[in-house]
Amino acid sequence: ERGYGIPANRFALYEEAVEVLLEKWDKYRFIVRDATKLTKNKKIDFLGTLAYEGFSKLIKAFRWRTWELEESVRKILQRSSQYNVETIDDDCRDEVKAIESHHGILEEVGQGEYAFSNPGFQEYFTATYIVRQRDMELLNSVVERHLTDCRWESIFLLIAEKLYEADEFLVQMFKVANQ
Repeated sequence: ERGYGIPANRFALYEEAVEVLLEKWDKYRFIVRDATKLTKNKKIDFLGTLAYEGFSKLIKAFRWRTWELEESVRKILQRSSQYNVETIDDDCRDEVKAIESHHGILEEVGQGEYAFSNPGFQEYFTATYIVRQRDMELLNSVVERHLTDCRWESIFLLIAEKLYEADEFLVQMFKVANQ
C-alpha cells in the first residue's frame, strides 16, 4: 500500500517488520501514544537479550513469566537516566504491557506468560543481539555451542545476512563442522 517492495533477504524483511510494528504502524493509523521509558533501540536491546538468553539455555525458553520480563526491563531502566527507584516496579509493568499491546511482538499466551508472537521474531532478535555485540568471541562461542542444533539454523542464516563481512563467521562454521 505504501509502495514498498519485499526486501531481498529475511533479515531485512524482519527488520522492516519490526520497524513497522515499533514505529510506523501507529503513524499510519494516526495513533499517538503516551511516551514510554524505553526508546526503540532499548526495546530492541530488551527483546534481543530476551531472545538470545532464551535460545542459549540448555532447555530452550520460548515463554517467560511476567516477572522475568519485568526484571529484564528493570536492568535496562536502571542503566538509564530515567531510573526512579520509587516508580521502577510500575514502570517495568507498564513497559511490558506497552510492548505487548502496542507492538504485537510479544503476546500473552497464558495467565502471566508471554511469548514472541511469531517464532521468527525470536530468531531475528537472537541474531540481532549477537550481531549488535560486535564480539568475535561471542560469535565463535555461538558457533561452537550451537552449530549442530537445528533450532539455530535460521539464526545462523540471519547472522550471515546481517554481518557486513561474514567471511570469518563462515570460516568458523566450517572449522567447527569439520571437527
